[in-house]
Amino acid sequence: MSAQHATRAAMQRNDIERGVTLTRTQFLLMRLALAQYVHECRTHAGEAARCGMADYAADWTRDAEQFQALYHEVEGL
Repeated sequence: MSAQHATRAAMQRNDIERGVTLTRTQFLLMRLALAQYVHECRTHAGEAARCGMADYAADWTRDAEQFQALYHEVEGL
């Protein structure tokens, strides 16, 4: 997970936990960003696996799962 993605995800999680009120547009943009992070992580995991880099593939897969869980949290709001 890139530092930028990790920082943004942490900020989004903090906003959710603090009960920050989001506009509909902000909410949709947050969901879109999380979906994009999941897609990017899965893409990198697949590329790493094809290159024989199992450790990197596992890291990217774990990141994808974390973003997916956060996405489902946001979806349930």
